[in-house]
Amino acid sequence: MEQVTGEKSLYHFLKQRTWDLTEQWYEDLNKERKGVYGSTDQEAVALLKRQNHAFHVLFCELFKGDDQHPEELFETWIQTMAEDDAHLGTPMPDMIEEFLNVKEQYIALLEEYALQCSETITISEFNQWNKRLASALKVIMVKFTANNLAHTAEQLRTRQEMIAQLSAPIIKLRKGIALLPLVGELEIDRAHIIFTQTLEKCSNMTIQSLLIDLSGVSDVDRHVADQLFLLISGLKLIGIKASLSGLRPEIARTSIHLGVDFKEVNVYSSIERALESLL
Repeated sequence: MEQVTGEKSLYHFLKQRTWDLTEQWYEDLNKERKGVYGSTDQEAVALLKRQNHAFHVLFCELFKGDDQHPEELFETWIQTMAEDDAHLGTPMPDMIEEFLNVKEQYIALLEEYALQCSETITISEFNQWNKRLASALKVIMVKFTANNLAHTAEQLRTRQEMIAQLSAPIIKLRKGIALLPLVGELEIDRAHIIFTQTLEKCSNMTIQSLLIDLSGVSDVDRHVADQLFLLISGLKLIGIKASLSGLRPEIARTSIHLGVDFKEVNVYSSIERALESLL
C-alpha cells in the first residue's frame, strides 16, 4: 500500500480505497442471510458491489471540504436503492447492520490516516472527522429507511388493491345476470373484501341476478358463513337476487351446523344446472 504523508488530504486517502472498501466489505459479508446479501447469482453479486462502491465514491465527497450535505449528495443513490427489488426483498435489520459495518470500515480508515499523519493531524481534526462520519451516516440511514419503507408500503397497497379486485371477479353472462366464482380459502378478511366489492360492482353493472359459485371454496367456518349470508342479504337489499351453485355436501353440513339458513336462496349442484335455470 502506498505510504501516505501528511501532505495528502484525507479526501484523496479515502478516494484511493473505494474499491478496496467494497471488496473487503463483500469478503466479510454474511452470505447465509436472506435477500440480496445471500445471492449466489454472479450478476446480482456484481450489481451489489457496484452499488456499494457507488456509496463509497459519494461518501468520500463528504470529506472534500466543500460542506456537502449528505441528504442532497445521496438523494439519487438512496432513491435507487430504496426502490431496488433485491433490497426490497431484504430484511431491514440486515440492511441497517451493513450500514453499521461500513461505518466501522471508515472508523478504521480514519484511525489509519491519523496514525500515518500524526505529526500534522490534531485531536480536534480527528474528532471532527468522526462526528462528520456519524452524522452523515445517521442522515443517510434514516432517509434510506424512510424511502424503503414508503416504497414497500406502496407495493403492499398495490397488491392489496389487486387482491381486492381478484377477490370478487364479477363475470357478466348477459344483461342483468352475472357470475361470481369464489376460489380458495375464504378467511374473514378476504370474505369482507368480497362483500364490499361484490355489492359495489353489481350495483355499478346494474346486475339483477347473481350466481355465486362455491365449487372452488376449500372450507367454510362460522365467520365466512356469516359473511356469505350477509352478502346475500345485502344483495337482496339493493334489489339483486342471489343464487348458489357448487355447494358441496360438507360445506352444506357445516352451514347447517353453524345455523346459517340458505332456504330462501336457490341452490344448484353445478354452474351448468344454474345457468340452465337462470338463462
